[in-house]
Amino acid sequence: MTFAAPAWFFAFAAIPLIIVALAAQRARKRRMIEAVVSARVADSVFPARNVSGAARTSLRLLAIAALIVALARPQSGSTEVREVAKTRDIFIAVDVSKSMLTRDVSPSRLQQARIIASDLVDHFKDDRIGIISFAGTAATAAPLTLDHSAVRETIEQLDVTNIPVGGSELGSPIRIAGESMVNKDLSGALLVVLTDGEDTEVNERSASELGDASNRNVKLLTVGLGTDNGEPIPDPDRGGRPVVDRQGKTVISRLDRDGLMELARIADGNAIFTSSPAAVIASAEEALKGMQSTEIEQEVKQAAIERFTWPLGAGLGLAALSLLPGLPTLVRSLRRTSTPLALAVVGVATIFTTNARAESAAQSHIASGDKHWQAADHEAALNAYRDALNAEDAGKLDAATRHRVTATAGSAAYRLERYDEAAEWFGQSLAHGTTTQRANAEYNLANALAMGAEKSIASEEAQQDIDALKQAVATLRTALTHYDDASRHRSDFPQARSNHAKVSQRIDELEKQIEELEKQQEQEKQDPQDGENDQENETQDQDQSDQSDQSDQSDQSDQSDQSDQSDQSDQSDQSDQSDQSDQSDQSDQSDQSDQSDQSDQSDQSDQSDQSDQSDQSEQSDQSEQSDQSDQSEQSEQSEQDGDGEPTSSRDRQRGTPGSVAQLTKEQLEQMSEEEREQAIEEIRALLRARANEATGVPLRVPPTRLRQPEKNW
Repeated sequence: MTFAAPAWFFAFAAIPLIIVALAAQRARKRRMIEAVVSARVADSVFPARNVSGAARTSLRLLAIAALIVALARPQSGSTEVREVAKTRDIFIAVDVSKSMLTRDVSPSRLQQARIIASDLVDHFKDDRIGIISFAGTAATAAPLTLDHSAVRETIEQLDVTNIPVGGSELGSPIRIAGESMVNKDLSGALLVVLTDGEDTEVNERSASELGDASNRNVKLLTVGLGTDNGEPIPDPDRGGRPVVDRQGKTVISRLDRDGLMELARIADGNAIFTSSPAAVIASAEEALKGMQSTEIEQEVKQAAIERFTWPLGAGLGLAALSLLPGLPTLVRSLRRTSTPLALAVVGVATIFTTNARAESAAQSHIASGDKHWQAADHEAALNAYRDALNAEDAGKLDAATRHRVTATAGSAAYRLERYDEAAEWFGQSLAHGTTTQRANAEYNLANALAMGAEKSIASEEAQQDIDALKQAVATLRTALTHYDDASRHRSDFPQARSNHAKVSQRIDELEKQIEELEKQQEQEKQDPQDGENDQENETQDQDQSDQSDQSDQSDQSDQSDQSDQSDQSDQSDQSDQSDQSDQSDQSDQSDQSDQSDQSDQSDQSDQSDQSDQSDQSEQSDQSEQSDQSDQSEQSEQSEQDGDGEPTSSRDRQRGTPGSVAQLTKEQLEQMSEEEREQAIEEIRALLRARANEATGVPLRVPPTRLRQPEKNW
């Protein structure tokens, strides 16, 4: 059993005071009698113990206690109640463009629009009210509903960030209002537009929609907010500094009276220019005159069964019993049961008082939470609601109260951006409330899940974490199911369908991002293997290059001279091969053949486009082929061959004729810059001299393998 008004149980504290007051009054009367007559006469006139008087007093006190319990409205059980309400449809369209932040109306145009919208909701208590936010486009912030508490929450959340597209396009709110009406043929709707009229866009489409407003049974009431002089627009993205144009000049926002009057004329509506909520309410009442109400069969509600008739009947019976004339005889027959009866009365009073204290504690926490919620202290409100549900009698709260507490706690956590906690609160509210309330809870739960998923991947690290992205996708898919449930519970829920589409699009984006990250990771796994293969190839190339260098050095060794003196011919072959490069990708290779009968000539052949390779072949002249040649002539010829090759100063220093042409890469690197240039010039001079000597001499190409150098000096 629960009590709808448990505060009445505190009235039990007055019963002891009544008893004390009655006892004091009886004692004062006896003293007055004793002052006039003797004590013996006083006892006969006013006995010390008046059984009938005490019984009547007790019955009357019990009757008072029963009436107190009845006033507390005891409730037990529940029953289904189906209500039918007659309502009208009222849309409140609030301009959320940046110009509404202007403070020429205190505290600002947007804040004043919120105040006017809240007063309209409070005034039209029996009508369905919906909220539309618009700027360059429009969106349904709250669908038509009788749940005005939810509408107030939506009004508090209106901000310039709700619609990212700038401007003020009034055709969309009219279209949304016409499409959302309950009965488009018979009923009508009032659209109250709260705007400053600045940057109002009337294109061909919006003009058509404004012109069809009367055909849609939508009456337009535009409320102009602002002043003709205007003020700068504070930019929240720049710390509240004024908005400037492209030339750096401060933008002044002014009320566009002519534009709003023209819009009202096109839509066959009315335009007023005021910031007074009372004036707006009066104009709205005037516009609603003659508008037909629509009967709406509300959802089945669980209503508690009132049991106040039980204590009320008991109290009335006890009061009537105290007035019976034969009460003294009845009292004497009940004297033996007077003590148990008194104990029973005290016990019942104690139980009721205990329940009152427990119930009042929970209600006290709820009242505290409501107070903090109205003050926008969401943290304190959340703690108060949590304490209320953790109270000892939390199970005795009715379904409507529990739904309101859990839903409001979820909204508080949502505004604190603790989306996971908000989802838990909204999940609890699903178990209570009407069908419409459950639809709102499903919608709020889906929003909390979606925002929680976005918050979990807001960091740059999470954007590169595939597991985090997959978890966010899973959470967003759960949100989709709750949007579907919200639309199923309430068919006229366009906001749920709109958010469903946005979340679906976000899931597609995240899945593409996950696919790209997986491809990137797969590519990164293959890159190290390619690097290892490249390193192995470079190592093999280096080894081959070293082997080639060693082969070049071995080719530069002097071959021993062979001299054969005979009666007919002396042949001397000396083959020197050297690979040299002169810093310009040209490589000269010279084979020198020395100590022959006449001379060894050098052969230069071009092996590539930029590489000159000279092969010097051994050539021997048989100077004497007869049996009559003497040995002295051979000796002279041999000396002539040795002296015929030009020698440089460096050759003389080294003691080896023509050794300049046999220099290796290592030897050149050990020289100074001047010595290296001098050696190269001497090599060129040597080659030119050999070329001149070889003119007209038949050459023979030795069967040696020529290879273009792989490295330059």
